[in-house]
Order: sequence, then C-alpha cells, then structure tokens
Amino acid sequence: MEQTMVSMISLFENNRNHDNIKIYFVDMGITIESKRKLNMLAGTYGYKLDFIIFNDLASDLHIKDTGRHIASVYAKIFFSGLKDIDRILYIDSDTVVVDDIATVYFENLENYLCAGVTTLVNAENSYLENITDEDVIINDGVVLINLKLWRELKTTNKCLEFIQLHNGKPPVLSEGTINVVCRGKIKRLHPRYNLMSGLLDGTESKFEKLTSRSYYSQKELDEARENPCIIHFLAAFYNRPWFKDCSHPLKDEYIKYRNLTEWRRKALGNQKLPIRIRLVSFLYHYLPINIFIMIRKIVKIFRG
Repeated sequence: MEQTMVSMISLFENNRNHDNIKIYFVDMGITIESKRKLNMLAGTYGYKLDFIIFNDLASDLHIKDTGRHIASVYAKIFFSGLKDIDRILYIDSDTVVVDDIATVYFENLENYLCAGVTTLVNAENSYLENITDEDVIINDGVVLINLKLWRELKTTNKCLEFIQLHNGKPPVLSEGTINVVCRGKIKRLHPRYNLMSGLLDGTESKFEKLTSRSYYSQKELDEARENPCIIHFLAAFYNRPWFKDCSHPLKDEYIKYRNLTEWRRKALGNQKLPIRIRLVSFLYHYLPINIFIMIRKIVKIFRG
C-alpha cells in the first residue's frame, strides 16, 4: 500500500495542470479502509478513482506459478474491455512520476499496439526467436496501449492463446506475452519514460556489448538520467528505496513523496539484496564488460 500511495502522490503532484486524468486502480482484493484512503487521496487533488476488480476483468485468464509477482501483472492485456477509452498508460506501483505524463500519453501510436522502453535483454537468452535489432522488447512496468487497435486485432484473445500454449506460464509472464504477441507492432519510447535501475550506470557501448544488439544512444541515456519522467525502482543492483539498504542514486525522489504520506514517520524496512544479486552487481560495476559477459556465460553453462 505504501508504494502505491507514493506512486499516486507523485503522479498527482506533477500533473496538477491536468483536470481530465482518469485513473483506474486494479483491485486484487484491497480492504474497504484502503479504498477509502485511496479515494481520499485522489479527491484531495480533484481526481476520482475507478476500481477495477481483477478477477472480473481477467475472468478468462488461466495461469500457473507467477513467481514473486502477483497475478495482476496480466491485467494490462485485458484493458481493451474498458469502455469509452482508446488508449491507456499502465504504470507499476514501484515507480515515482516526476514530470508531466502528457508527452508520453499522447505519443503517436498509429499502427502500433503498444509502446514502452526497451529492456536490457540479451539476444542469446531472448524468448523471441531470431531476434533482430528491429525487434522492440519492452519492460511492461510502464506501457502505453492502443486499445482501439488492440480490440480491432483481437489481441487479448491472441495473448490468452499464447498463455495457454505455455500451459499457463509464458516466458517472463505478461511481459513475454506482450512482446511475443505484439511483435512488430511495438513502439520504442524514450528511456526517460521508464528509467529502470539497470539504465542508471552504463554507456551505450556497454549496453550494446551486454545485449549483443543496438540500444539507446548515449544522448538518450544521458537525457533520461538527467531529466526522467517516470523512475522505476526495480530491485536490480540498488535495492528499493523503501528499504534502508538502498544505494539507488534517485532514492531521494521516492523519499520526497513518501514524506507526503502517513508512512513519513515510519522507519524504512530492513530487507537486504540477496547475496547473489550483490555479487552480480559488484562484478558488473567493477569488471570490464567483456570479462563480466564471459563469466555470465560460464555460469550459465555450469547451470545447464
């Protein structure tokens, strides 16, 4: 609940000039009291929330293990069932919005099913067959969806067929589903619209060696770091800012909005990054990238 409140406040604080934002909240069974607090928060800024019951929205979804994620990650493939809207911007709750979102919301989506920021995926390990530089593989923590075209092409049905093909556990869950089903109709957004933790440290050359394919230019990476719109606090390398053990360079942005919530006087959590991730982070930051890649390949071989 804390992360959701912080993310919403950051959105409201930085988009006060828009009085027509309609906000949908995917409800996985939150309490009446939590709904009251969320409605009160939205009302303070002049907005109203529409709560979408996930089990009603995704009644045709049949999935198995989702790992550390909750089933609602799949909600985005069902948004075409919402009435009277032709596009929607989905934002995960482990984010803060630090700028006006209008520029991304009104991105030209003609002939594109969706748009997002390219994730750091290695061509050798990709779940996409015969991956090329033209293929856009996005992180679906922030994704802009063309609901009009999504309905016309019956994309929800295609996603369900893909999930069924993988016996309820598709590669990378909803993200893999979207990237495979929408392949060729995904638009790449500027990285400032989903500044993931992995993008904060590295050059264009380093990322291209890491992924074995072209990536964002150094200019785009610098622009995203200097002027982000949405900061996505993924756990990789830095831990998350609601834990004491967080070295994320932009953690103060989270704390700033947390201080506007009821959690402002509550101590941060004590959870630490797993040793494996800390080791990978150390090797990534301090070894030449070619050596890091070689070690990663060796480990993969021994893991089978």
